Amino acid sequence: MKTLIQKYSNGEISLIDIPKPTPDENEILVQTAYSAVSIGTESSIIKLAKKSLIGKAIDRPDLVKRVFQKLNQTGIKETISEVLNRLDNPIPLGYSASGIVRSIGTNVKTLKVGDSVALVGASFANHSEFNLVSENMTSKCSKEILKESSFGMLGCICLNSIRQIKKPIGGLKIGVIGAGVLGNITAQILLSYGANVSIFDPNSSKGSVFAGKKGVKFFSDRDQFINSKNSLNQGKGFDAVIIACGVKDNAPLIDALEVIIENGEIVVLGVVDINVDRNILWNKQASIIVSKAGGFGSLDRIYESSKSDFPIEGVRWSLKRNLEEFINLISNDSIDITNLITKKILFEDSVKIYEELSRGEHSDELGIILEYNHDIPEVKEKPKKNKSLKFSGSFIGVIGAGLHGSGSVLPILKKIKGKTLHTICTKTGLSAERNRAKFGFANASTDRVSLLENNDISTIFSFEPHHLHYDTVKRSISSKKNLFLEKPLCVSREELNKI
Repeated sequence: MKTLIQKYSNGEISLIDIPKPTPDENEILVQTAYSAVSIGTESSIIKLAKKSLIGKAIDRPDLVKRVFQKLNQTGIKETISEVLNRLDNPIPLGYSASGIVRSIGTNVKTLKVGDSVALVGASFANHSEFNLVSENMTSKCSKEILKESSFGMLGCICLNSIRQIKKPIGGLKIGVIGAGVLGNITAQILLSYGANVSIFDPNSSKGSVFAGKKGVKFFSDRDQFINSKNSLNQGKGFDAVIIACGVKDNAPLIDALEVIIENGEIVVLGVVDINVDRNILWNKQASIIVSKAGGFGSLDRIYESSKSDFPIEGVRWSLKRNLEEFINLISNDSIDITNLITKKILFEDSVKIYEELSRGEHSDELGIILEYNHDIPEVKEKPKKNKSLKFSGSFIGVIGAGLHGSGSVLPILKKIKGKTLHTICTKTGLSAERNRAKFGFANASTDRVSLLENNDISTIFSFEPHHLHYDTVKRSISSKKNLFLEKPLCVSREELNKI
């Protein structure tokens, strides 16, 4: 299958062929129909990747701090190895898509093969012909709104920012600063929830979606937007302001403090400098909150890989529930995503559009989507092979290629003579193909069971998560393979007794 990646070391963007992922018992394999391009967020990612190491360090001092912490913990050699490995590791682009379920794990209960779904999350809903997700990262949708549902993650981000306003939304006067795709979706949701909405964006073309709609005013002139507060709440201003733009200064925050009522709420959805004079804050006694991603569980690996939604006590709106609400709003015609889609690109041409975005082009666009040829039947792929290799000596298979395996062990295996590195198997096809090419394996795979049952392979090196160790030990003993297993042998007394 093809997937869109970027090398973080030099910013190069490319479409590459990688093995199709294999779902485990809790996962769903989705054939992508559409994926949404988040112009602001993804542009910042690709621009950062294209910068020099010094440029990256200036933009991300938090990562520099982590490097020094690592130095103190493990020393310079291992730190340099890990940093270079991370820089060399390509990253998949995209985090919001929709498509058709093609296969499911045995524990999946809410979906079946053939269902149309929205899927969300970095590393889950990528610009790729197939994506592997858990139930928590999906929501059913009708085929009629499959295209609009590809904006699911953006909808979750907008909904989560609205949830940060503690007052009931109905009847509130709310300002939205920034009318890109996130600002537009936020304003539409607020309007559907009964708020009176005023939007400011200096680009007048961004307000076309709201033409003729009641309860919303669009301003492209800053002074007019600031002065509009005089007609709200007896001249006191907006009840709340959501900042949905991406800038490096604090001008939007200053504007928000200017137009908000005393004790009002400011939610930062986009990117803005939040340093502001204390006296300005004191004068309004306003609360400022930075909204994080798409709701409870978002960016939490335990939640993202879980088979069930489990919000903590007092938390109603998880990522999955926000996604379901967004799909519901589209289905009921409460919001209009169709008119937000101002550009459609074939997935095969995605490299070109991303290169253009990195140069600052398409700034007037609202929503850009990639379209996939989803009418073609699914083709069962063969493992990716290195045809230049000749098999000789001991055939070795490796499962897993984390920082320790790829940084410490695989470089040694590559140097050993009289053996053949037969297959490297990892969770994602991107990692499998990268390590196949880097260390000289003959095959790349995402199917660990097939590797363990392959009669050609005599020796296995395993760097898997601990809960898989018992299964690997059991299968290796059954097939009489040599096994080098990173500790522990297993994770329970029962497993140990069986071994």
